[in-house]
Amino acid sequence: MSVVIVDGTIPHEVMAKYGPAVILLKPQKKGRGLVAGGAVRTICDLAGIKNISSKILSGSKNKLNNARATMEALKKLKAPKVK
Repeated sequence: MSVVIVDGTIPHEVMAKYGPAVILLKPQKKGRGLVAGGAVRTICDLAGIKNISSKILSGSKNKLNNARATMEALKKLKAPKVK
């Protein structure tokens, strides 16, 4: 799986659902760091994202579903258009 990364962050806000888990990922300014917890932090770190903010919107405590929802969100990312 390839992930679109622009200046160490994601190009746009994205939300995804996997089972009961709902994840929101937002781009952050350079130097802000990984503002994420649990499985989301691990997935983003392994993907090479340096600056991102995330929120688990569901009440799901299942780490596997949260990780899969994060991967679904990263799959939804689109490369920015070059002018």
